[in-house]
Amino acid sequence: MPALRLFLLAASALSVLAWAAPSASAQEYVLGLSVPLSGQTAFIGESALKAIRLKVEQINEGGGVHGHKIRLDAQDDKCDPTTGVNIAQRFVNDDNVVGMLGPFCSAVSIAVKPIFARAKMVDLTIASTSDAITKDTNWSFQIAAPDGVYARTLANYAADHGKRIAVLNDTSAFGLGAYTTIENTLKERKANVVAHEQITAGQPDVSPQVIKFKQADADFVIALVLGGDAAKLCLTSRDLGFKAQLAGQTAWSFPNVLALAKGACDGAIFTDPFDPAKPEAQAFLDQYEKRWNDRPQSYFAAAGWDAITLWKTAAEKAVDSSGKVDQQKLLGALNDVKGYRGAMGVGNATINFSATNHVALGVEGTHLRRISGDKLVAVDEVKK
Repeated sequence: MPALRLFLLAASALSVLAWAAPSASAQEYVLGLSVPLSGQTAFIGESALKAIRLKVEQINEGGGVHGHKIRLDAQDDKCDPTTGVNIAQRFVNDDNVVGMLGPFCSAVSIAVKPIFARAKMVDLTIASTSDAITKDTNWSFQIAAPDGVYARTLANYAADHGKRIAVLNDTSAFGLGAYTTIENTLKERKANVVAHEQITAGQPDVSPQVIKFKQADADFVIALVLGGDAAKLCLTSRDLGFKAQLAGQTAWSFPNVLALAKGACDGAIFTDPFDPAKPEAQAFLDQYEKRWNDRPQSYFAAAGWDAITLWKTAAEKAVDSSGKVDQQKLLGALNDVKGYRGAMGVGNATINFSATNHVALGVEGTHLRRISGDKLVAVDEVKK
């Protein structure tokens, strides 16, 4: 990356962090945010932070929460669990912090989960997709759909559209867990699976697996691989003349994957909890574009928007007689959320939390989108 771009990225991150004042006044509610703003995953946090900033501006212009303005304390966790733990400890030890949004990366969310549970502080994770985020805790919520939901969405679509299905997974916790869900769903759907191969995450060559899929005459490949491995599969398939429909998880649409694939992932489809054509999403994107002169294609900004909107609505019901946000009441108010239609989700799907369900979106709230050049389009849209 050219030095100028590095300088501009660093300056952008610093300006975002500088937006939060160093100390809270008695009339402010401090909202903590753990977000990746540097490193390879900075693109995940940048658009979401802008969405959250925009919503904070609107809330404050409207009088705040029971007269208390919100001050956002955004901290760069770098998508690193150790850094995330340090940030979480700082937030729970600060009496001025009344709410917590993030982290965005699953490894960080899992690492900080016990910290918030011990402190009995509500945590609204934003882009973390691991199925473990909300397990064994009453205090963590998940705005992004979990990996198991994405896996079922992929399997159902493959069963409907693939005549000869192949499955590729890596041997990470993600790959093995998602494969179990895929396998069970395809069996339930009585789908025709002609091949299954595994790779080690980061292995240099996936040609043997692609050749086996080609020999099996597979026309649809469910690929439970991420990052460079996704790009590698696209490139190898193109080089070997393997023309099956490739389908993967949301991470396939990330800029780093598309840059590595150099156009080879064009036409691939991926699971997504975001439909920019949905009226609620369009309304959000219009406000975002007006404020930031940008219109994000991925779901991160929408997830940030919904997270802070849900927090604000719940916080209004959780302020005690002393003016503090009572975390137990905040938890109860979030558990009572029913029928929320936000920027996230597809179709008529709504967010419905309860004391036993802290996952915002299920299969009905996700769909497939297609990579088409530098655009992310509806799966049935004609490729330009």
